[in-house]
Amino acid sequence: MELPAGAIRTREVLDWRGVHLLHYPMSSCSQKVRILLNEKRIDWVSHPVDLTKGEQRRDWYLGINPAGVVPVLVHDGHVWNESNDILAYLDHAFPSKAPYLPSSDAERRLAEELLRLEDGLHAHLRVVTFSFVMPGALMNHVFEPNEIEEAVRRFDEVLAELDARLGESTCLCGDRVMLPDIAWFITLHRLVLAGYPPDRRPHLSRYHAALLSRPAFRREANAGALLPKVIGHLYRSLNSLRGATLGDRLMA
Repeated sequence: MELPAGAIRTREVLDWRGVHLLHYPMSSCSQKVRILLNEKRIDWVSHPVDLTKGEQRRDWYLGINPAGVVPVLVHDGHVWNESNDILAYLDHAFPSKAPYLPSSDAERRLAEELLRLEDGLHAHLRVVTFSFVMPGALMNHVFEPNEIEEAVRRFDEVLAELDARLGESTCLCGDRVMLPDIAWFITLHRLVLAGYPPDRRPHLSRYHAALLSRPAFRREANAGALLPKVIGHLYRSLNSLRGATLGDRLMA
């Protein structure tokens, strides 16, 4: 959503020209916005916000995002929050030969439904991320067993639905990449890193591999500083050795 000009307390951004993104490298919501920016070849200025240092809670940042989350898009002095709203705005503001939202009413409703579904699972994605992909204890994100069980169950249900849809088309809304594919890719990639077994949903596995072959998607799949990536790799390897991956949880 666009933040009303009167609600913007960090007034200097009103004078920013061009496209500016305030983001964190490994934030799923930041990653999907960066995918669209790069897919559409939009020139943009990067403003990293270090979540590990709490920069998202500083007064300067809260002046453009009162919720204290990333990302924030600033375009010619206009401030946009909420990643899926940012995706829709960018697609409208920077039209291309192949828009990333369908033109027909029925397909557009489907795209919006898929985006709402993805958005509604962010809390579950956080549980999966800090239980199976990164050690949550390092950032004080430790979840109860019932929270983990619910997140695993819910994702398995939704992925079954998406897999069935992908049995009928190349992408989620037809045969070309659109906004729901960008939004869902990051979630799907997190689940793959967590150990979701590829043979459980073969259409999704094919779909993930196809998206991963696109440069903008592959770049975001590899995003992040070296140290967190190494820590994550070691943590996932340990989980694999002790039978504590997402796949192991599904088979339990």
